[in-house]
Amino acid sequence: MNAATAVMSSFNRIGTTWAGGSTALMTNVLREEWGFRGVAISDFNLYAYMSCDQGMRAGTDMQLTWTTWCANPLTDTTSATARIAIRKALHNMLYTIANSNAMQGVAPGTIITYTMSPWRIWFIILDVVLGLFVVGGTVWVVIRVRKNKEQN
Repeated sequence: MNAATAVMSSFNRIGTTWAGGSTALMTNVLREEWGFRGVAISDFNLYAYMSCDQGMRAGTDMQLTWTTWCANPLTDTTSATARIAIRKALHNMLYTIANSNAMQGVAPGTIITYTMSPWRIWFIILDVVLGLFVVGGTVWVVIRVRKNKEQN
């Protein structure tokens, strides 16, 4: 059993190569020599030298960056080598999810059902009671104002 299923590459370089884009580090050492199985995420991708394409081909599965911005986004998604790299990255991410606490206790043939937690039920009841109290109070105030207007 693996001790961890996720790892983060470093921000720095090994020689002239960005650590997350280093095949020698991310694939040869991490995955082949150490036998790591799981997802590898880059450190915060902020600079152009941290190429998403280079990282994915080297074995970095995910890029930690802004959702709509990447200094050097993945540009090649149609070539055979790009598709292989994307497939490997997706496989590693799904392996991590399948072996995480998200799947704890799920056995083949299990039917998963979801129920609302008791605290949410109590908050809904409280909201309804308070709503009825506010509506009832408003009605009571309107009735009192109308009675006072009729008397004057």
